[in-house]
Amino acid sequence: MTARSWRWLLLGLVLITASGGLVAWHLWPDPHWTAAHQALARHDYEAAYAHLQQCLQHRPRDPQVLFLAARTARRARRYEQAEKHLRAYQRLQGETNAIRLERALMRAQRGDSQVESYLQARVAAGDPDTLLILEVLIQFYLDNYQLFKARDCLDLYLERRPNDVSALLGRGYIWERLFHYPEAVRDYRRAVQIEPDNEHARLRLAETLAITGPPEEAAEQFEWLRQRHPDSLAARLGLARCWRQMGWTEETQQLLDGLIHEHPQHAGILTERGRLALEMGDLQRAADWLRQAVALAPTDREALYNLSRCLQQMGRDAEAREYHQRFQRADADLKRLGQLTKNVLRHPHDPALRCEVAAIFLRNGEEAEGVRWLHLALRDAPDYGPAHQALADYYQRTGKPELAAHHRQLAEARHRQP
Repeated sequence: MTARSWRWLLLGLVLITASGGLVAWHLWPDPHWTAAHQALARHDYEAAYAHLQQCLQHRPRDPQVLFLAARTARRARRYEQAEKHLRAYQRLQGETNAIRLERALMRAQRGDSQVESYLQARVAAGDPDTLLILEVLIQFYLDNYQLFKARDCLDLYLERRPNDVSALLGRGYIWERLFHYPEAVRDYRRAVQIEPDNEHARLRLAETLAITGPPEEAAEQFEWLRQRHPDSLAARLGLARCWRQMGWTEETQQLLDGLIHEHPQHAGILTERGRLALEMGDLQRAADWLRQAVALAPTDREALYNLSRCLQQMGRDAEAREYHQRFQRADADLKRLGQLTKNVLRHPHDPALRCEVAAIFLRNGEEAEGVRWLHLALRDAPDYGPAHQALADYYQRTGKPELAAHHRQLAEARHRQP
């Protein structure tokens, strides 16, 4: 073999070795890549994105890693990072259908209703990414209180993934909002069967069973939670409510007295302790606990109702009527809220309905929810004056004068329009 032949052979061996090494580098299992997929399977997008960032340290121009990083960042609501990765991917791959879908999904997550029909059309056409599209549409409809559409999307999702616990919990939440508690129990129970150690699923099942009964089954779930977390307030208070319904008076009293010692300013505990004392005929102590509960939660229906009953049994009729009237006002608000939310489902873009819902929440101390509903009204009608005025009043009352002035200006501008 000539010297030239040896040189070509040596060059070939070098190239084969180099290319083999390159292939091996791409095929070598990356623990961060594997961990990212595991995190995605359990819907832990923050953890998945952290692992993908590690992948990008070694493979910054890999289109597969870039695209998954963009998608994961978007699912984690890290929109700036998602857009950065999409642009890098686009420089390598050009404008693709996958990029167009990702940007549409990002717009929907940020509340842009203009992409809804596009996403729905892709679902109807059997898009390979249907599950990802449904995931975004479900949250979009929940954010806009379009519960029937959200439920329909969850039905489609669960047809494809019947054992997805997150989807079952989401549909159970919708059933609760629609006051269909037996259906909520069904979905929560299924979620617990699939993931027996899922504490959130257990709590949702326990609290829904506390409404529908039987209390014995609800108590089992609360007890399971208490065994896991002995200091859990939700588990212990739920258990006390179940025990009271089951007639376990002594056990309930001991548990509630311990909770009051730990949380003396908790309206729910005080209400439950007052109700137990009322059932035991200890009227004076019942009145004391229920008065404290009402002072902390002035519109709480259960506390108002039981205090009015207690005062009536004590012969304090005038005072009992006062609290009963307050109960009736709170009860009327609740019934009106139920009717309004049904109307919102039929007319999802009517800002007046959303403002009235907001007013009820604000009047009953649910301020965060009331503000959320005012912003929902403005999402569909950005110039709607009453919503801006309500926000101006709220922010003025809560010590945020700059925000109050901003919304007052917008409300007055709308009022001046012909």
